Amino acid sequence: MTAGILSALGAFVISDYIPSLSFIARLQGWEKKFESVYALSTRISEKMFEVEKHRERVLKGRESGQIDMNYVPDFVDVFLTKPLEGGKLFPDEDIILFLKHMLNAGTDTSATMVEWTMAELIRKPDIMKRAQEELDAVVGSRQFVQESDFAHLPFLEAIVKEGFRVHPPSPLPIIRESLQPCEFRGYKLPAKTLLLNNIFAIHRDPAVYEDPDEFRPERFLDRPEINHLAHFSSFELIPFGVGRRMCPGSTLGHVMVMLMLGNLLFRFQWSMPEGLKVEDIDMSEAGGLTMWMKSPLCLVATPRTPLSKP
Repeated sequence: MTAGILSALGAFVISDYIPSLSFIARLQGWEKKFESVYALSTRISEKMFEVEKHRERVLKGRESGQIDMNYVPDFVDVFLTKPLEGGKLFPDEDIILFLKHMLNAGTDTSATMVEWTMAELIRKPDIMKRAQEELDAVVGSRQFVQESDFAHLPFLEAIVKEGFRVHPPSPLPIIRESLQPCEFRGYKLPAKTLLLNNIFAIHRDPAVYEDPDEFRPERFLDRPEINHLAHFSSFELIPFGVGRRMCPGSTLGHVMVMLMLGNLLFRFQWSMPEGLKVEDIDMSEAGGLTMWMKSPLCLVATPRTPLSKP
């Protein structure tokens, strides 16, 4: 579902750039395809989120006055119990739409980012080894990397930043449109101007990054002030966008990537499948709104630490 939605969103549709040519998009069948993808995702989401079952549980608890101590409330429960202004509750359609957007935006992007970074690390074993040594020193005998470890893992942080720089999940994010005339850095923009951030080009600006096409995490150890989570920055590293329209899940996305990548490196040693070399890895890009690897990465994982109970 997520792959289908992101593929459709990232497809080249001429009317996105020249609205007057929308009839061409209709003739090409894009409207029907978008409607089909939306309908399918809605049906799947309705079954997945089970809003009605959550409502029954909430009402039962209110009527009985008892709380099930074994039940952990989730986002759906929050929507069903926190009223809007005026005392009204969120409509079911809005709940499903919000959760669907959160799921679609937060799964494929994070997984794609980790896959690209692992592809870079397997091609540079010295960088992987340094990251694992840092993890061993900080995490020690514990089972897993935790968020509280991040402050003591500057090299892992640098790897994640470099991964976001070289392989931003959305190199050409969603198009924006100016609602009224405005001026930006000396440029006068009429109303209804279509705006597109070329994140790929920004991240590979040779005036900012030496050897911009090379995967080199050390560059961020020397420049820790570059913050890809800042809402307003100097546009040096903006994988989540920037300003008021920055991705609202940027902090969560960063944490997810740090945890996934950190634990993959801490718990496992990685190698190529038998008969293959790192030179055989296809670094070609494919996809839609999210830019994933054209050929999925295939590696062999060997446990590094004892798999005992936590």
